[in-house]
Parts: sequence; C-alpha cells; structure tokens
Amino acid sequence: MQPSYPALPLIQQFLTAHVGPHGQIPSFLHAYWLTAGLLFGLGDKPRAQQLMDRLRLRPSELEASHFAWMINCLCVMGVAPHSPVIADSLSKLDVLQQDDGRWPSEDGDGQDVHTTLETLRAISFVHPLTELGGTP
Repeated sequence: MQPSYPALPLIQQFLTAHVGPHGQIPSFLHAYWLTAGLLFGLGDKPRAQQLMDRLRLRPSELEASHFAWMINCLCVMGVAPHSPVIADSLSKLDVLQQDDGRWPSEDGDGQDVHTTLETLRAISFVHPLTELGGTP
C-alpha cells in the first residue's frame, strides 16, 4: 500500500511510537491485528511481525469472531495466508466450529450467522471456496 493519503505517514509514526520493544501496545487486543495489518501494508513488516508474534501468545482470550476478524484484516493488508499467526488462528477456528457447522458468536445466538459468514470469508483467503466444495 502506497501512502497516498496525506495523513498515513503521521498515523504510521503515531502507531510505531506506541509499539514497545517486545511488540506490546497500550490498547485492546484487537488493536494488535489492526495495527499489524496497517503497518504490514505500509511496509513496516518487522514491526508488524512483532505484533503478530505477540498475538500468537494470547489465543485463549479470543472467540471465533475475533479469529475471523484478525485473519480478514491481516490477509486484506497482504499478510501471507500461510503465516504462523493465520495458521494458528485457523486451527483455533477448527476447534471452535460447532457440530452443526456454525461458529458461535460471543454476542449470542442471534449473531452466529454473521460470525459464520466472517469465518468463511477468512477461511477463503487460505482455501478458495471452490477448493472446499463450493461452485465457482
């Protein structure tokens, strides 16, 4: 991603100033994958990798929708679908899938369809739906 938006360099400078030496940031867990994706897309792959490595240490804090959001965010920004953080997240999604095929939402049964659709979108970055038995 080329910084065509004038504020991008300032945003990048702000974010990188808040990434600690071990990839920690003073924010909520989802800010890690949002920051990692943006920094990766802007070319700061080493700092993005620090954040992604940090995410791999905290999988028990995440629900299915979080893993899907993380995968979608990172893949959209160009992170390789077979990177360790994405592979770990897909493995966790395998465990979280229910017997009826859905992924549960932490927001209740009424959001299971949304969580399932976002999870399928995430999976499709690694395995095109045609590969999974879908039609082109």
